[in-house]
Order: sequence, then structure tokens, then C-alpha cells
Amino acid sequence: MNTKKIAIYPGSFDPVTRGHIEIVAKAASVFDEVYVVVCVNAQKPASTFTVEERVEMLRLATQKFPNVLVDKHFGMAVEYATQRGAKVMIRGVRNPRDFENEITQYHFNHYINSSIETMIIFPNVESLYVSSSSIKELASFSHDFYDFVPPEIYDYLKIRLFPKK
Repeated sequence: MNTKKIAIYPGSFDPVTRGHIEIVAKAASVFDEVYVVVCVNAQKPASTFTVEERVEMLRLATQKFPNVLVDKHFGMAVEYATQRGAKVMIRGVRNPRDFENEITQYHFNHYINSSIETMIIFPNVESLYVSSSSIKELASFSHDFYDFVPPEIYDYLKIRLFPKK
């Protein structure tokens, strides 16, 4: 019998933000193992970064957490959680719109596997309005985004996102 407390934190992470890493840190302090999973969402527009790039950025940004593992999955997150023996899915919520989306997703996940719960973790106040989309928008107008991304991946993102002149 598995007595480890295992959680997954699925997302697109396109790119990963400091808010994402804040949520990882909080989850890592509660669970024995946390799988941060790049999930491919057919409902979202095309990604800026490949799955492999997002996995690598997450590995760099989470390397300080010994109980965090980074993976990818091309299906439903609840199915990945079941495969890993996780009993909890971590979700980050910044605002009422996120909450509405997450409660809907929770009910679908619960329908598929009622033994997996969803835990909402809030980012710190400094990250409440930061999203991957806002980082890409800042970069598209040549504005710096250092304060919003993990320092371990800033240089990589700067090269990839700043428009060429």
C-alpha cells in the first residue's frame, strides 16, 4: 500500500511564471511527491514553446525542490493522476474567472475519478495578475519581464521572446 502523499500540478506552463513556482513551493511543503506536469490542451491556442522546452524550463525552475518531479502528458490530467497514484490535483487560482474554470474542471475530474480531490493554492499577492500570456505580451512590446519569471529561465526567455531588431 502506498502511504506517500502524492499530488500533481498540471498546466500548460507556456512559459512558467514565478506564480507557478510559488504554487509548486507550497505544494512541495505539503506533499511527499509533487509531479508538475506539462499537459497538452487541445482547447488552447498553439503554444509558444514546445512541450520539451516547457519541461526543461520547469526542471530548471524547480530543481531546488527535491520532492518535485517534472513530466509531460498528452491526455487528461485526471488520468495522469490516476496512473501516478496521486490523490490530489493542485490548481492555482488568481481570480474569480480562474475559480469558475477550476470548479467546472473539478466536477468533470470528479466524474471520471471521484477518489482524486482538487486542492486550490493561491499565489502570493505579487503574482495575482501575472499570467504566461501577460509575460509574452510584455516581451512583444520589448518590456522587461524579469520580476515575473523564475530567474533560472529568464535569460532563455529573453532570447526567445524579445523581438529581433
